[in-house]
Amino acid sequence: RTGRTGSTHRDAARAVFQGEGELAGLCRSLDWAATPLGPVAGWSCALRTLAGLVVASPDALVLLWGPELVQVYSDAMRPIMGARHPSALGAPALTTWPETVDVQKPIHDAVLLRGESLSFENQRFELLRNGYREWAEFTVSYAPVRDDDGAIRGILGTGIETTGVRRAEQALRQANALIQGITDGTDDLIAALDDNFRFTFFNAAYAREFRTLWDVDVAIGMNLVDALAPWPAEQQKAQQLWARALAGESFSVTMEFGPVDTITQVYDLRFHPVTGPDGEFLGAAHILRNVTEQVRTQDALRERE
Repeated sequence: RTGRTGSTHRDAARAVFQGEGELAGLCRSLDWAATPLGPVAGWSCALRTLAGLVVASPDALVLLWGPELVQVYSDAMRPIMGARHPSALGAPALTTWPETVDVQKPIHDAVLLRGESLSFENQRFELLRNGYREWAEFTVSYAPVRDDDGAIRGILGTGIETTGVRRAEQALRQANALIQGITDGTDDLIAALDDNFRFTFFNAAYAREFRTLWDVDVAIGMNLVDALAPWPAEQQKAQQLWARALAGESFSVTMEFGPVDTITQVYDLRFHPVTGPDGEFLGAAHILRNVTEQVRTQDALRERE
């Protein structure tokens, strides 16, 4: 009888957990009778269906079932589990993650007791998953799931870890702030455009000069060519220069710019293309220096001579 019972449970597990993934194999071999869920042969139709779907999913899914919130999860959830895999499989969630009880318990109660569906973007958790405490962020959602009788028996959770993305975004913001701080400390005018002539960067000196010369407040995403539309001749000059830089050319030039002759200014301009760390083309940048006074002084001296 014992042999026939064991064979029945193994057959039930094979029927529920199909596929070639690691979790499918673990679920087929796990002694579910030793977990709060009991043997697979005794599971309800709803639990069998949900558990099979979760394990077969390519997404990071976890099913928490029953009063103990026993975990069944997909292969994509393994990195989130860290060193707690594979012992987390078939174990109660709050036993696996005791450090998150204060955050998770109210969420679980809202889903199980009140049937709420919840989602959180970049939810922060303090985890002990790889032998040390670390802060990690996740975009997660929780939805109630029902048993054969229509009663809520569990939670279907999805999770995407955003820790790396958020840290990269923070590092980028810090780098941009550092660059902005450095460039704002110079009198040189510095700006960058993408390949659609839209501003991706400018320093404080550039913004002041642009406002003084064109009576326009420059902004990230503004199209330089469109901004100079009221002055076609100046627009054409700027477009031709930037087109050379956006085609990959580095060069220097001295040129006059201005909406009217009375306030035309002379600039030394240095253009160069900009590439990313992997060699991808990002656009072009230029550094300008207003040399109007020097040029006019030199012109005056030549006339006097």
